[in-house]
Parts: sequence; C-alpha cells; structure tokens
Amino acid sequence: MTSTTMAPPAAAATVDEAPKAPPTREFLPEVDPNTLDIGGNVREVEESAANTIDDWAGFVADIAENGVEHVITAFRRSSDNGLQVLDGQLRTLAAREAGRTVPVRVVAVDISELDRISHQYRANKFHHEMTAADEAKAIQDVLDLGVAPTKAAKHLRVDIKEVKAVQALSKSAAARSLVGEGQMSLTEAAAAAEFADDEAATARLVAAAGRGGFDHALALVRADRDAENARAEVIAGHRAKGFEVLEEDVSYTEYASATPFHLLRVDAERRPATAEDIKNPANWAVYFVEEEQVTLAATGEEVNYYRVDWRTSNDPHAVARKGCLHATEVQVETRLEPSYYCRDAAAEGLRAVLGRDTVKDAESITAEKAAKAAAAQRSGLCNELARTATPVRRKWVGDRLAKGLPVGALLWAVRVLTEQPGLISENAAAAIAAKLAGTKGYALPTGEARSKAAIDRAAERAQVVVVAMVLGAIEARMQPNEKSPHYWRGGTLTAGANPERRRGLIADYLALLASWGYPLSRIDAVALGTADIDEVAAEAKAARAAAKKTTEKK
Repeated sequence: MTSTTMAPPAAAATVDEAPKAPPTREFLPEVDPNTLDIGGNVREVEESAANTIDDWAGFVADIAENGVEHVITAFRRSSDNGLQVLDGQLRTLAAREAGRTVPVRVVAVDISELDRISHQYRANKFHHEMTAADEAKAIQDVLDLGVAPTKAAKHLRVDIKEVKAVQALSKSAAARSLVGEGQMSLTEAAAAAEFADDEAATARLVAAAGRGGFDHALALVRADRDAENARAEVIAGHRAKGFEVLEEDVSYTEYASATPFHLLRVDAERRPATAEDIKNPANWAVYFVEEEQVTLAATGEEVNYYRVDWRTSNDPHAVARKGCLHATEVQVETRLEPSYYCRDAAAEGLRAVLGRDTVKDAESITAEKAAKAAAAQRSGLCNELARTATPVRRKWVGDRLAKGLPVGALLWAVRVLTEQPGLISENAAAAIAAKLAGTKGYALPTGEARSKAAIDRAAERAQVVVVAMVLGAIEARMQPNEKSPHYWRGGTLTAGANPERRRGLIADYLALLASWGYPLSRIDAVALGTADIDEVAAEAKAARAAAKKTTEKK
C-alpha cells in the first residue's frame, strides 16, 4: 500500500499585510502633463521652451491636433508616488500648452542620479536627426502615393513651399545632390536648380546657403545672368551686322589702326564723325561699356550725372547745391553704350586727324574717359545691387510683420514719426506700406462682433499697420521706384531741421532690421556704414565677370 504525504495547509493571510510596492514597469495611456515633474536633463530645457525648437508654435499645433504620438518615458518616485520625466520633456511642455494628455511608460522606481543621467545621455547621443535629404525623401514618398501637395503638407505639417521644392528637385539630379551633401536646404536647392549648369553661380549660392543671405545671393545671380544675357544679345546683333567686337577698350597709342569718332572728320563738312557716318560695319570695331543714363523723372530728358547733388538721395527735404538737381528729381538706368573705332577711314570716306596735338588731346581724353567709365561702372554695379536687395528686404520685412511686432518696434516707429511727421506722406510710402502690412484689414469691429477679444485683436493689427506705414515710408525714401536706387549714396546728409536724424534714418532703419534677424545685403551694409563701397563694387564686378564667362561658354 502506497503512503501519501499531505502538504501542510497554507498560512492564512493576515489583515495587517504590507501594501504592494508600485510596479517597476507600467504603461499609462493618458496622463495629465501638468502632473509630471520635468526634472533634470542632460540638455538645457527651459520651462518656456519656445526658443528650444525652431518652430515651437508648429510643434504645439501638431500635438494639439494629433496628440503626443511618441511615448513619454518616466520613473516613479516611491516617496510621493509622483512621475518624473526621463525622455520627453519638450513633448510634455508642448502638451501642457496644447491641453492634451500624454502616454507615459514607467520604466523604473527610484532611479539614482547616475542612472538618470546615463539614460538621458544614451537617448540623446544615439539619436539620428533627420537630414534635409531625409525630409525630401519622406515628402517624395508621400507624393508618390498620389497625395496632393497641399494634403501632403498638412499631413506632414511642413510648409507647402517645401513640398513644392521637393517636386522641383525631382527634375534636377544636380540640385538634389546639394541637399544630399548637406550644402543646401530643400527650398534653397529648389531655387538653385535653374543654375544647375552654371558652376560659378552655384558656387555663389552654396556660399550663401544656410547663412541668411541666400535670397540676396539668388537675386544677384539672377540679375547678373539677365544682364549678361542682354549684353550677349546686343553683341551678337553687332557681330551679325559685321562689326568687330572688342574685349578691351582701345588705348590712344592704337588710334592709328583704330580711330575713334572724335579724331575722324567728314571731309565735305569738316565735322567729327558720328554713328550716322558708318557705311560698312566691316570697317569698324566696337567696344561696349556700361554707362548710367540719368534722366529727369518728369520729362525723361537726359541730364549730366554731375548735375545731380547725390547727397540729397535719402532726404526729400534736403536742399540741393546751387545749380544742381535734387536726387528725387531724376531717375537712373544702366545701359550698354558702344564706342566705335574705324579700321579703314579712307574706305569710309573719312579723314583721320592724328597730329601731335591731337595725340596729346587723345591721351587726356582717354584718361578722362577711363576715369568716368570706372566711376560709372562702380555706380552702375551699386545701383544694380540696390535694385536686387530692395525687393528681398521688403519681402523679409512683410513676412516678419505677418508674424507679429518685434519687441520695441512700435516705440521705434512712434519716435520716428515724432521727429519726422511728414515722412509717411512722401513718395510711394502708402503703396509700399500696404504691401508690408499685408491684405488684412484693421478696422475696429462693430455691432455684435464688438467684443473685447475682437477689439484687442483689431488693436494689435492696427499697431502692425502703424509700424508698416513708417517702415514703408522709409523704404519709399530709400528707393521710391526701380529707377531711383540711390539709398546707398546718401550717408553724409546734413540738411534739414534735424541733420543728425535725417542723416542717420536709413542707417537706423537697417540696424533695426538687423536686430530683428534680417541678413543685411552687401549694399545695405554700405548704407549702414559697415562695408567699404569700393570693396563691395569690386566683389560685384568679379561676380559679373564670372557670369560673363558662363554666358560666353554657352
């Protein structure tokens, strides 16, 4: 018979059993972020985290719409049963602003400071940030699903400009490589795609990418390309007619074989030759130089450059020197001016006058001509820089005001109005101010809509409009139209009731924009007094020469 051993009965549970310890690991799907302790972090995280992420407002908006999709990691303190965040401080802060709960995974109880720091260090160190190329691939993958660009932008919560940039990049392998190599952002590379076959232009754009000055560089590259294309068209037209086109101007020592108009005479009339006396272009050489054409704004009549008191450029109230025109009375355009040289005077029925006295005169004339050409070229280059900088600057100002007023902007505008109350009635101030302010209205609401919140919003908008009016008036003074890009000239104004303020208004304005984060163009820096005009002109000349070489290769 088999014996069976019975196990002793289990001990009965006592009423005074100790409470269970909190679980080491648990998942809480909905936690009020205000109950979480942010705690320490190996990275600097402020309670007001608006400056921690580039698009903090967009981050908060995304969480408000979609919730926190990545779980917050935390540990539980046994002392008070509270939760302290290990990984996800920014998500927690954003969820507080958005009014959303957060999912939390509790991974430990009462961890040491050493473990806390180690956990956060590993989480941050072994983390792969998305590159611009990664962002482009994600956007392209969504577009490949047949999703419309606007819908793709909404789902990915990116600017529609980035989606359109990816679409543009799909057509240019060279531009895509700039993103893949980390040399440009998506939007920069998309803009640079039109210069994919121009190494010099691409190099200029790469140098400016990511440094705040890309829009200025893009505008200048386009302007140089357009100018060189126009120049090439004029030169091609002359070559087609049979003219010899010179790469360099003729020296007075070469006048015997290439004689200019002022040393040629029409035998029958004994007058200097002109372009109307050219019979056969094959007997002529031509050299093109850029010159500024100054005309009266009212009539279009051409006037001498030196008849204008350029010191008055930035101040419509300044008094021009006796016998001179005020800068606001004229307009300036750059044009290609031909200098013709005759290779065979006899064949053209002309007579060269190359005596000793005329050679001395020619030497003097050549030196004067060279000096004027150099001055005109510098002026023309600076005008072109100003023309390209102005629309970029105004767009930046408009975009900045659309985000709200920078700190101190209203006080600055009021100070300017107090000192120059007539400023907003000058030139094209109203039209430019309207563009800066945008299309939103700013009238106070009426009737049922006249709530305190509505009035407050309208008041904020009205402040933006006031600032826009002042900034627009300054922009109008700087460059009222495309043919008057004079603002870089007038850094020494002293005329007016308050000379110091009149002289410094443009510089003050540009310094203000720089304090707001605006990347000054090189010609803006000249007006501000932080860049040398000759150096800036030399840089522009070199860039134009590079553009010319590219055009000639094509």
